[in-house]
Amino acid sequence: YVTQAVESILNQTYKKFEFIIIDDSSNDSTFKILKNFKKIDKRIILIRNRENLGVTKSLNKALAKASGKYIVRMDADDWSYPERFQMQTGLMKTHPNVVVSGSYIEVCDSNLKTKYIRKYPHDDANIRKHIFRYSPFAHPVTIWKAEVLKKERYNEAINVAQDYELYFRVGKLGKFMNLDKPLLKLRMHKQSISTIMSNAQSK
Repeated sequence: YVTQAVESILNQTYKKFEFIIIDDSSNDSTFKILKNFKKIDKRIILIRNRENLGVTKSLNKALAKASGKYIVRMDADDWSYPERFQMQTGLMKTHPNVVVSGSYIEVCDSNLKTKYIRKYPHDDANIRKHIFRYSPFAHPVTIWKAEVLKKERYNEAINVAQDYELYFRVGKLGKFMNLDKPLLKLRMHKQSISTIMSNAQSK
């Protein structure tokens, strides 16, 4: 799925960004595919872990390389709508007190056919109202204020739901917000983290 994922980022209407890709010690053709993309697009910064570090440590590794004002993230099996960056950076610029923002997502099958739309509360008050019951953001479609995320970082003692714990910390430093439209297709398949680790995430 990595080709579709990468292409969805390269095809964004908002063009001025660096594209940091972490290959977490893949053992298939993924790295070869990524190297070919790097040859054709200079925005790509490709990093390969010598050993599998897992999501949390890989996220922090990417953070250390990032130089932009905002951090946008996505997983290797998902797909972003072309206007995603444009809309999300626009929101952050017009709401400078927001530290992290997201949107609705389309939960899809392995072929990216939409099963249903997962909605999230929009404004800061409602997000805080629900945060103790469930995670109020879809992590793969989040955008963060870089200075805040670099300061707090992901807790490397946490292997799953690392985003949920982080929202509580960054929420002390600014506001929350979600756009009321889907900007990402979340692919569900047998090998996805959401499928394999669902019980651990719930705990």
